[in-house]
Amino acid sequence: MVTPLLERLPSHLWDLGAGRRCARSDFDVVHDLGRWGTARRERSRGTRWVKLTSMVTHTFTVEPDYGQFYARRAGAPWASADVPSEGYERALWSDGAFVYIGTYRRYGTTSVEVSTLTGPPIDDADPAWQHVAEVSLDPGGDLEIFSWGADVPVATVPIEAGPVRLRVLWRGLVGGRFEGMDDDGESDEGLGLLIWPEPPREAAVLRWWEHWHLPPPSSTAPDGRRQIEGLEDVVERLPALELVVPLGHPSPPMPGGGPGSSVHALLRDPADGSWWVDGYDVRRTLREIAEPVARSLHPPLP
Repeated sequence: MVTPLLERLPSHLWDLGAGRRCARSDFDVVHDLGRWGTARRERSRGTRWVKLTSMVTHTFTVEPDYGQFYARRAGAPWASADVPSEGYERALWSDGAFVYIGTYRRYGTTSVEVSTLTGPPIDDADPAWQHVAEVSLDPGGDLEIFSWGADVPVATVPIEAGPVRLRVLWRGLVGGRFEGMDDDGESDEGLGLLIWPEPPREAAVLRWWEHWHLPPPSSTAPDGRRQIEGLEDVVERLPALELVVPLGHPSPPMPGGGPGSSVHALLRDPADGSWWVDGYDVRRTLREIAEPVARSLHPPLP
């Protein structure tokens, strides 16, 4: 059955045959002829067939926890332990087969809409989408979507077997909320995923949400003290430090840190006797502190 879709077409379409945009008004008769989005354009000079970007959409919910959920090419190795700090900061990372997707809300049912396209998106993302990022996936199976901690996907979306580009979009984000939720534990956060065939290229953030756009890592804290920022650099430095005491909940704020900062461990450098804290300010941070500050964090120190 051929279904008219003129009323559902966007104001501009992408003519894949001519390699340019064309306006909806260019079309006198437009029919949907299946997933390839072929349309017929009838003008005075005759009939012309035009390929358009079309999409198929799947809607479902996921259960993120610790501010994340996952996707992968079907059968690809699990790689949640390999996410670098850059991936966490962008809220999106892939090794080409496994995908980490971050959420602002720590946990809770979250709506997801996945759309497969036959070509790149026609228009820029709507301004309602607050954060927009992309990664590439290598050839492989269909796309499986997983809640955090799940062994079985909540959805499997058929996608092209060749290389594809994945764009993830976030909306409903409200800054300053504890764990990304209101006082009732609710959030309107929702995500959209767009997927289309494309050769691999570098990951990119097309639009930053202001609360996720961090300053570059620095070796100096805002108040001038020494520090090490970034997950990889912190993990590399930790073996040279002695753990004095882990700091339990509620975690004290990071000395010299901003709102929402926290300290989870007190450490000492045996090489020079300096004191350090391990925790989070704008990102995972090791920060030097004076001995009186160390004693204030844990008074029973020798």
